[in-house]
Amino acid sequence: MTTARIEPLEKTIPADGVNLHYVDWGTEGKPPLVVLHGFSSQARYWDGFAVRMRDAFHVYCLDQRGHGDSDWADDYGPDAMPNDLLAFADKLGLEKFTLLGHSMGGMVSMRFAAFHPERVEALIVVDAGLRLLTGRPVSQQDNSVTRALAKDTFEDEEDLLAHYKSMNPALDIERARIPIMYNFRKLPDGRVTYKFDPSLRNRLIGQSPEEVERAQRAQADLEARTKDVKCPVLILRGELSDILMPDVAESTARAFPNAQLVEVPRTTHMIPTDDPLAFRSAVREFLGV
Repeated sequence: MTTARIEPLEKTIPADGVNLHYVDWGTEGKPPLVVLHGFSSQARYWDGFAVRMRDAFHVYCLDQRGHGDSDWADDYGPDAMPNDLLAFADKLGLEKFTLLGHSMGGMVSMRFAAFHPERVEALIVVDAGLRLLTGRPVSQQDNSVTRALAKDTFEDEEDLLAHYKSMNPALDIERARIPIMYNFRKLPDGRVTYKFDPSLRNRLIGQSPEEVERAQRAQADLEARTKDVKCPVLILRGELSDILMPDVAESTARAFPNAQLVEVPRTTHMIPTDDPLAFRSAVREFLGV
């Protein structure tokens, strides 16, 4: 007896001035679950999770603007990606849906839920939290994200995978190989580089004072609106994360009227790939499926 591999449908729709690529895993007729990736990642990061959630949900994984196979854009301000999500949901006729976002996607998810609380059935935020920026440039910070982005071009696939392995010696590189490679594209000379818009990387590493001030205003506005999010909220933190600190995770959970905080043991910022079973179990328990 053989089991056929389930393959998703890959689609593109125009939304809010950009073409957005997304992966539709089905299952038709199930309640919708929209899943957002983190900075520099893309929709196929979620393949292992999505295929195992389609028994309970119709799962949509979105390439956010500037990432994956969605269009690059001129505007990457605080409202751009939440507005894309609104346009995406409207185009697909998703009046209300469960929303899950990791890292940058978690920030987008919180902002969307705060401005459109009537559209969100439940909210899951993976290793992201509410925090006002300090004004210290990202280029002066040392964490797993800045270390991963310190090099943007690699001689070949093995050079790239060695870079990831050096940052996380416990990483199961063979299990992670396929999702990692979806983040990259080949150059004509055979080298590989990130697929996402390089201007995003440059903005992250070299934020201007004006960009920091804009982000601070947007964050303050978001924090003022979290009280309007009445749906159940799950904040997931990796026990070993150097991105979401424990105090920020706790204050984020307190900011929402109906939130709980769960820490996933022995995981870093990359909870979904560090321990896929623990991650999926936490999500299923929260959603009751």
